[in-house]
Amino acid sequence: MYHRVVPAAEEPDGISVTQQAFARHLGWLRRWGYQSVGAADLAGALEGARPLPRKPVLLTFDDGFRDNLTDALPILRELGFNALVFVVVELMGGRRSFGQAKGEPLLSGDQIRQMAAGGVEFGSHTLTHPHLAALSEQETRREIAESKKRLEDTVGREVTALCYPFGECGSREVELAQQAGYRCAFSTRRGNRHRRAERFRLSRVWTNEATTRRRLAYRLGWTYDCVSRLKRRV
Repeated sequence: MYHRVVPAAEEPDGISVTQQAFARHLGWLRRWGYQSVGAADLAGALEGARPLPRKPVLLTFDDGFRDNLTDALPILRELGFNALVFVVVELMGGRRSFGQAKGEPLLSGDQIRQMAAGGVEFGSHTLTHPHLAALSEQETRREIAESKKRLEDTVGREVTALCYPFGECGSREVELAQQAGYRCAFSTRRGNRHRRAERFRLSRVWTNEATTRRRLAYRLGWTYDCVSRLKRRV
């Protein structure tokens, strides 16, 4: 799970990695034999429609920062990987209005179309990135369903995946995501193995500037997933 990729001259914060660290991560993945898949591939496998490659990896970027195009995409292309970018639809072409990296520029509609034409996949991160649990059911439905429709109008293709803001997903949010027509949805829960029943609460592997080769290898293994599941039960 990534947010931002920044030049080496820029000090990375809690949600960014430098281009050098990102290239190292992808280099290790390529050396270990991992192949890029998309959200539709993952959803299809969990639905039983088709199998995934032996070593699949789905690289996700949250919030749709402009540097996903300027600083991450060239490295993805060079090393043979693709990505799934989750966009806050009403902030397209604006600046991040919350949390870390507040004020940083976000992808515009034209930039999203440019990336989509090159094969990058886009998913919804809702309309405004709210705490969904604090909203009424009608407001939550709008955040989830309307963002899908508007993003589909932008990219000109089906939007398969949703990413819950702040990773927060209760039974209501899961049900509304299903009703809106998504095929899968992502949380911020830690893990790397997925079951059919978890299609709308998918876990992810966290990475940052300090992620070493050994740490990444561990987080891609079954032990990490088992430990993460045990921690969620405590």
